[in-house]
Amino acid sequence: MLRGIATGAPLWVWPLLAVLVLLGLRSTRSRVSPVLPFYLIPLLAILAVRAVAALHATPELWGLFAASYATGAVLGWRVQPRWIMGRDDRRVALRGEALTLVTILTVFLANFALGTMQAVAPQVAAGTGFRAGFVLIVGLVAGLFLGRTLAILRAPRAGLPVQP
Repeated sequence: MLRGIATGAPLWVWPLLAVLVLLGLRSTRSRVSPVLPFYLIPLLAILAVRAVAALHATPELWGLFAASYATGAVLGWRVQPRWIMGRDDRRVALRGEALTLVTILTVFLANFALGTMQAVAPQVAAGTGFRAGFVLIVGLVAGLFLGRTLAILRAPRAGLPVQP
């Protein structure tokens, strides 16, 4: 079965996964990054909204999405400051952390699971429990991205740490 899933997936999925893993692994190391890309990260919520809309979501599922998105944003806002080492007008110094890798892979795996279930077990994918779980996960992760970005953008501009 796993071989069928691996060979049945579109070819572009595997290079995408490799790029996402590399991006996530990069985030496990301390780094100085431009702030500008952080303005774009919350736009990933558009992909989450699009995925939920493709489920022909009920008002209850949209409510679950909104609640999980808000929860993720609050959690992201609260955890991100522990990784911010400094900030100036254009750059931010961040400690290495695994949350970015986990969130990136969660988005990928949730969408992969949805596509797989729609292909091999459409009755399961159409079920309320599966759809609610998917909506909960993608809402929470999309919210995490927003909260973490807001924390970075609102961080005091006290300068970057001195590199040894």
